[in-house]
Amino acid sequence: MKVYPIIFPIFLLPILAHSTTNLTPILADTTAKAKPEVVMFAPGILPGTTNVVAAPAFSPDGRSVYLGQTEDRKSITIVASYFKNGAWTNPVVAPFSGTYANLEPAFAPNGKYLIFASSRPKTAGGSLLDGNWGGHAYPGHGGNLWRTNHNKKGWSEPERLPDIINQNGSVFSPAVAGDGSLYFMRADSGGYFTSTARN
Repeated sequence: MKVYPIIFPIFLLPILAHSTTNLTPILADTTAKAKPEVVMFAPGILPGTTNVVAAPAFSPDGRSVYLGQTEDRKSITIVASYFKNGAWTNPVVAPFSGTYANLEPAFAPNGKYLIFASSRPKTAGGSLLDGNWGGHAYPGHGGNLWRTNHNKKGWSEPERLPDIINQNGSVFSPAVAGDGSLYFMRADSGGYFTSTARN
């Protein structure tokens, strides 16, 4: 009997982790003859004409979105767009992003903080994080999870999450559940693992 690794649930976990009891379920109409129409979000603004965007995180009120953006497919930064006067604004670099590779933002359910992955050094003045996944080393392209808090003045200076979460330089894909639990992916020498950190 052949045994196949199950990879699909790893990618499904971040989606499931965002589920809350306040959401209304959307059921597919299996009797419909026509396929549902797929519509691009904010065409011409996101992603724009020269860049690629990924991993959007919408604020709980639905009036802002933070997402990773790259123009050269080598570096990535987190940008923000806001819904104002009936339209989405052109994206601007998020105040906590821009210097290092920053990606995959995830909102807390109450909107009071964001968790995101970043290649920034563990400590000021240190080296960029090295990544290692799939048996390959990626110098300067690793990631750890960081947190920035939102207050009346805006976003705080990001703080690196503890070593119990950031055990190596290949920690990505955060998702914050309704109870505050953090789901994330970490690449170890034996493969990819998903983990949970509870309050």
